[in-house]
Amino acid sequence: MRYWLLTANPEKQGLGKIKNAEDLERYFKIISAWGNWSICTKKICPDHRFYLMLLGQRKMNGIIGRGTFRTWAYEGESWAETGEKVLYVNIAFEGNPKYIPCRALNEMMPDQLWTPRQSGISIKAKYTEELDLLYTREGIPFI
Repeated sequence: MRYWLLTANPEKQGLGKIKNAEDLERYFKIISAWGNWSICTKKICPDHRFYLMLLGQRKMNGIIGRGTFRTWAYEGESWAETGEKVLYVNIAFEGNPKYIPCRALNEMMPDQLWTPRQSGISIKAKYTEELDLLYTREGIPFI
């Protein structure tokens, strides 16, 4: 099974800046209701797993949730209303969301790109088990 890194930037999505745990909880509740996410690849398959990385928030950058893909990639109108077509995939978050700071990920898994410019990059296979354990044992609940 493959793992993927999705990215989110609340300011680019028009949802403001994340300054604290309360903002993070509000943001997560909004995005978890969307049900789909834009991606940069067609290689994603149903039941592959993802982690969601919060970007553009300086001290709050980090993983804020995980889940599984529910569909193959499909084309749709850009969420940014640019008139462009983009790829989407339906997603389902699992369990209670947790936060792992980006700096901890960079220290423990330094050759994985944690701050990509595109959403939907592959997480290196050698890190998937370690990442699952880190999220389960050390992730900080925020809801």
